[in-house]
Amino acid sequence: RSRWGGSRSLLTLWLRRNGVWRPPAAPRRIGPAGPPPLSLPAPRVGAANDLTAPPPPLPSAPSADGDPRRIDFPQGHGPKLALNHTTGWEALTRMGWTLADVWEAIAAAQPAAPAQIQGSRVLTWAEMDARADALAAHMLARGLGHQAKVAGYLFNGPEYLETYFAAFKAGLAPVNTNYRYGPEEVTYLFDNADAEAVVFHAGFAELIEKIRPRLPKVKAWIAVAEPGFGVPAWADDYDAVVSKTPASRPVRAPWGRSGDDLLLLYTGGTTGMPKGVMWRQDDLFQVLGAGGNAALGIPPATSLA
Repeated sequence: RSRWGGSRSLLTLWLRRNGVWRPPAAPRRIGPAGPPPLSLPAPRVGAANDLTAPPPPLPSAPSADGDPRRIDFPQGHGPKLALNHTTGWEALTRMGWTLADVWEAIAAAQPAAPAQIQGSRVLTWAEMDARADALAAHMLARGLGHQAKVAGYLFNGPEYLETYFAAFKAGLAPVNTNYRYGPEEVTYLFDNADAEAVVFHAGFAELIEKIRPRLPKVKAWIAVAEPGFGVPAWADDYDAVVSKTPASRPVRAPWGRSGDDLLLLYTGGTTGMPKGVMWRQDDLFQVLGAGGNAALGIPPATSLA
């Protein structure tokens, strides 16, 4: 029943009489009987195109340790299997893009160019790259492991992108946080995401102070000072962290980087509790155009050169 007190049919009648709504046109048909049904050749058991059989082994050189059961792929590459309805399973290899590799290549190509501008504050690509390296090294030193989650509890600003850059560099997974959330919502999100590091603006320290005992998984609290809000005693000073120079650059964890590394994008939770959508970096880079721009006729990137 509608808010008009009658049935939905009465609401529809009122909308039609007042020109607000018109019934949809009949669906179009392709040809006299509509589109032909999709048909695929039936797989033949035991044949080369048997789609029900498991994928065949990938033809390639054996691994460096001589084990013929293993295959070594170059860093950033890996086996991909595609299902071809004519020939069956096919082995593919392609580069797995990581955003840290892309941004580092940009920083090397144009170090003095502005990377971020916020009001009168300008950070060059070289500066952002160095600060992200320092933050990545700090989180690794705090014991974060491969794909550990890093929550960015931040307002819009350079520190937000630097936190993500640092996570990508170290093979960690960044997690967005809605700064409008209350204590229970923030607790839920950090716990659900298994956050092990939280980078936050110091204005949120009062809220975090109340929930810290309920978040034992967090190994590093890193606060960005802001006017009127200093860094609490239990947190690391973001500016002090990013001002340091790591022992080696660019920072890479022992597990390296992969196109399979994740970015977690938490939904708003309008139909329930927020849920973390897992984006592979390679997929995200491809969806965003892979460095190209179709409107300007710029093709997708094929290498970092």
